[in-house]
Amino acid sequence: MLFRRRSKAETQQSRLLECLTHLESSELTRKQVPDDALRQQLEQLQLQLRERHSVNSTQGVRSMLHAISSLLQRCGLFAGHTRRTLVQQEGLIEQMEQRSSLLESELNAAADKVGQSRDEVGQLQQTLGDTVSDTSKAVIKAMEGISAKLEDKANGAHSVLENIIRIGAQINLLALNAAIEAARAGEHGRGFAVVANEVRNLAEVTVKHVNEAREQLDFAAIEEDLTELRHHTMSKLESSDQAVRFSQERLGNLFDHINEDIGQVRQNTDILFETLHLLKDSMGRIEDKQLWISSLSTQISQALEVLPSGLESLSAAETPLERLRAQLGFTSHKDRLSQIQQRGILRVAVEPQFVGLSFRRKPGEPLQGLDISYAHALAEHLGVRCEFVETPWDLCTERLFSSEQPGGMPADIVISALPPDEGYTHVAYSDPYTYLHCVLARRVGDSSIRSHADLEGKALGIINDPAAFAVLDSLGIGTDTDSRIRLSNLLAYSDQSRIHDCLARGVVDAFIVDLPIYHWACNNPDSPWFGKIETLPGNLADQSYFYSMAVSADADNATLLSEVNRFIQHFTTTAEREKIERFWQGQVIQDSLNLDSLPGELKGADDLHSMAAAAQAA
Repeated sequence: MLFRRRSKAETQQSRLLECLTHLESSELTRKQVPDDALRQQLEQLQLQLRERHSVNSTQGVRSMLHAISSLLQRCGLFAGHTRRTLVQQEGLIEQMEQRSSLLESELNAAADKVGQSRDEVGQLQQTLGDTVSDTSKAVIKAMEGISAKLEDKANGAHSVLENIIRIGAQINLLALNAAIEAARAGEHGRGFAVVANEVRNLAEVTVKHVNEAREQLDFAAIEEDLTELRHHTMSKLESSDQAVRFSQERLGNLFDHINEDIGQVRQNTDILFETLHLLKDSMGRIEDKQLWISSLSTQISQALEVLPSGLESLSAAETPLERLRAQLGFTSHKDRLSQIQQRGILRVAVEPQFVGLSFRRKPGEPLQGLDISYAHALAEHLGVRCEFVETPWDLCTERLFSSEQPGGMPADIVISALPPDEGYTHVAYSDPYTYLHCVLARRVGDSSIRSHADLEGKALGIINDPAAFAVLDSLGIGTDTDSRIRLSNLLAYSDQSRIHDCLARGVVDAFIVDLPIYHWACNNPDSPWFGKIETLPGNLADQSYFYSMAVSADADNATLLSEVNRFIQHFTTTAEREKIERFWQGQVIQDSLNLDSLPGELKGADDLHSMAAAAQAA
């Protein structure tokens, strides 16, 4: 049935309410109510109605003011988050300016080295030209001398040969005459004596000329000159070779310097790209916060616009305000632990790319790691299951107050490598659930880095975490001129997916990090960084430090945080916890540090219970 007839009781109730409402607003006169006793009773009833309405209106106003105040406080928190992001952005911009200045100076240095190399090449060419020219002239001059001597020798030999030819002619003529005389003389041989005498004389002359020819054809001097020429040429060529080698060595050194400068330029370029990535991420977060603040302001304005002028009814304004408070994690004074157990889900904020703590080995696989193991154990203790709110690590505490986008639900708790720090606004911490060391990591086999003292002039990476900066301060490491160990570069990473690759690829020379974040990556064969990066033994911090679980510092979380502490106290004594620690950290570190050991006003379970008691008393 779409409609039904109103019952008699409902009609009487409606009439009664109308009468009471009319009575509350009417003026009771003697004329209207002549009976004094009845009028007096009605006046008392009217007074009670008006007092009740006043009380209800006051309570409604107080409730609404409290809701508006809490929403404005949350706007203040978001503004604080935005300011923190802006401070990070200013630091990144300043670092970019420093890197740009260094890049410019290094490029200028490289240009100067290139110009110097060009001059050296010109000098080398001139030296080689002069050396070759001198060598050529010496060789030509020596060869000309040899040619002249050879020509003289040839002329002398020619003269000797001409004499031999004349002698041969004379001998031939004498032989002819001897033959004629022999024919005539017959038995007479007197003419032969003359011929024989001439032949003898001719023979002597021939011997003499042969000796002279031997002397003229002696090339010993020429051989000596050739030997001297060879030695001279070799000496010149050796000098040329030495000059060339010297110039090549100088040129090689210059180009080595150029390569080093180019390497510095490349490293600075990589750092600039990393800084730009961080800056882009920071700007995105600022935009998210501005979106939240804008959405809150709009919804508060819309809720205030529906306020009735006379405050007779506040329900119209309370409804959107309560809905908005629920989106921001307010529980309307309801116990959060009861809500978690009622819904059966514990919403845990984690960084999904924290290798060793909360990460996926392959896309699509469930999250795993040290923090994930603790989260599942806590959920089992509470009798619920985990629902992970995946968010960048430095935004995890902000997820206690808002979802990534307006309209979603915030997280109940943070379990994500969180060292307690008063820099996180409106956050309360549990007891320590794991202790750890701060270690120095390097590329495998890099013997130039054996301790933090070797970081002078190096590029260092850290996680964008107040605790990491505190460790640097305690060690005197920084980029300032007054730093005891001055770095060439310092990169603070918010994107946890880059903190292993940046070291393996050489963007930074070393990384200071929590041991669990690098232990699995360095030592597990399934890690993509296995055999590429390694951690050095020892603790860089003065003492061990710890991670805590965190909730928003609201009274509604008092029982939840107390139950978390009871879980931690029990779980730390179990074999399951020891197995988790040894697998993800390589060891179980025992310590007695707690919130009271740390500086600053850090809130814990006792503080939340005090807040709850004060709220209940009010």
